Amino acid sequence: MADAETAASQEPVLRAAGGRPSSGSRILLVMAIAASVLAIGLYLMSSWPEPIALSTGEEGAADSSVNAAAAAPPEQSQELDGDRDGTRGITFTRNNHNHYFRENKHEGQILIITGMVSNGYPERRSFIRLRGALLAADGSVLADRYVYAGNLISEAELTELPMNEIIARLTLKGGQNGLNMHIDPGREIPFMVVFGNLPEAMAEYAIDPVGSSSSD
Repeated sequence: MADAETAASQEPVLRAAGGRPSSGSRILLVMAIAASVLAIGLYLMSSWPEPIALSTGEEGAADSSVNAAAAAPPEQSQELDGDRDGTRGITFTRNNHNHYFRENKHEGQILIITGMVSNGYPERRSFIRLRGALLAADGSVLADRYVYAGNLISEAELTELPMNEIIARLTLKGGQNGLNMHIDPGREIPFMVVFGNLPEAMAEYAIDPVGSSSSD
């Protein structure tokens, strides 16, 4: 019991930044690394605040790191121009994301990010692909991971499976049971991103859509 309490006290504290959902949204959450021995720091580490918001990012072209182009949801009656990757109509929904840590027997502490992603296009879409990135305080990318939406891993498997198996399951293009195929307009499907070997310098993380395909 004492070991479990000690491990829990060493986990980073996560806090959500404000914002609103939009096409090309970034999920941006500040992670305070548990290095302080102050009493208030120990108190804050006793519970993780829930993620409460999504940031919109900046409008314009995406840079070479994690920023995706932010754009208003497309009008149902109009075709999207300049959307070769199929990202402008992929949106995240406010207040339905979660992040937590678990102890994996092969990797040690891992970070799990889950949430819902929505098809904001006027037609059915397939193969929604996302990029998760761990960032330093200056915004530089420390690690990244690409996954397909529609793939989830059970609580037991998160603690037991090696990371290569976890990655393989999260990169099934069509999603589990075809969940990431023929997604109707406005429909949401879940996603999961898992990081192991967590960098000590991580300060925040971001999730961006990087692709989808038309099903019509």
